[in-house]
Amino acid sequence: MLNIRFEGKRALVTGAGKGIGREIVKVLAECGAEVTALSRTQDDLDSLRAETNCHIILSDIGDANAARQAAEDAGAIDLLVNNAG
Repeated sequence: MLNIRFEGKRALVTGAGKGIGREIVKVLAECGAEVTALSRTQDDLDSLRAETNCHIILSDIGDANAARQAAEDAGAIDLLVNNAG
């Protein structure tokens, strides 16, 4: 088993509400990263925040302006997981 640590690192995960993206948020949080989760569904984000204490951004990044705003809202990041389909 790998022992990867991300303390002091900020990660942004798109498509974080369900499936692979949701699991990535959980793993990154377990590895010590400060995670921001981005999804189109508020309920998914709320439950994920309750599970992982991540930051959340509600956005549909299929819209270029919304994607730009979400990136600005996320601030500086060290790791991007562009999982949104």
